[in-house]
Amino acid sequence: MDITPYFYFVIALSIIYVILIRIIQSKLMDSNMMKSIQEKSKQINELYKEAAKNNNKRKMDEISKMNEELMPMMNKLLMSQMKMMVVIIGIFIAFTWVTGYADPTLKDDFSINLTKTNNSDNIYSGSFVLKNATQNFWYATIVAYNNRTEIAMNQTVFFVGQKTDELLWIQTKASQMPVHTDKETYSSNSRVMIYATVPTDAHDVVATFNSGTRFYVDLPVTIPLINLRRIYDSQSWFIFSAIIIGLLINPLVLLIKKYILKK
Repeated sequence: MDITPYFYFVIALSIIYVILIRIIQSKLMDSNMMKSIQEKSKQINELYKEAAKNNNKRKMDEISKMNEELMPMMNKLLMSQMKMMVVIIGIFIAFTWVTGYADPTLKDDFSINLTKTNNSDNIYSGSFVLKNATQNFWYATIVAYNNRTEIAMNQTVFFVGQKTDELLWIQTKASQMPVHTDKETYSSNSRVMIYATVPTDAHDVVATFNSGTRFYVDLPVTIPLINLRRIYDSQSWFIFSAIIIGLLINPLVLLIKKYILKK
């Protein structure tokens, strides 16, 4: 699957997001008020330190009143910041939803509901046919729910065609809910049986199958401290791209402002 167009689509979304956020910040944030408050707060702190050093209580009381007079402006600025954050969070959620919805690697994923087997209340099973499946590794993710609340999750891997050790991402393993398929390797058009020993309070069990297609990006260098070299899923790539683009845009905007002022 060629994901190159989608790769650049996510970068384009990140650029639009960063520019949109900067516009919203400029519209909803009063930079002059913030600068004024910062300057006045700095002045008040310096005056208070001087008065405290000289033990001038009358002067300290006057400075305290100055600080109280500044509070309404600070509260107004805080309210504008809160409004701005609500808007930014809403836009962020919308952009990440679009990123995930448009991800082409998710289109071939599918889910089935597992049902109780006859011999046990806590063993669930299900099956599906590998219709015209190409040779690849498959991930099966099983989630157990209690009243729509996830209570357990586990994964298993099986293969269509020849087994390989080159898996795309690390398999999740959880001991509280053992899962397995009836075989490790299948041929195309054969039936896969999957089993899960779920917690006794599970009401619903869902298995989601991924045929080894997943969006990921290998970075040119490993990021130190967090030891990050590969970014999995499109939404993480969107967030990472937005952070990097935001860092690059800031100095670019400063250069443009300097150029305009010179003109």
